[in-house]
Amino acid sequence: MQIERGAPIPGHGGGAPLRYPWNMLEKGESIVVGSAGRRAAFLWAGRNGVTFTSRKIRGNDRFRVWRIA
Repeated sequence: MQIERGAPIPGHGGGAPLRYPWNMLEKGESIVVGSAGRRAAFLWAGRNGVTFTSRKIRGNDRFRVWRIA
């Protein structure tokens, strides 16, 4: 076994790829998602220091999610 000094530590794998493009939304932009997407938005926002708001689309079981900060 060889001891090495100065080998870089790779970043964490980061888990599964994002199903929704939360990291690409700029302030004021929005997307339409289902209820699972709405939950995913708020979980992702809490972990990444951004703020989302959402509104239910009338006559539909979908939501529009906006990045507001």
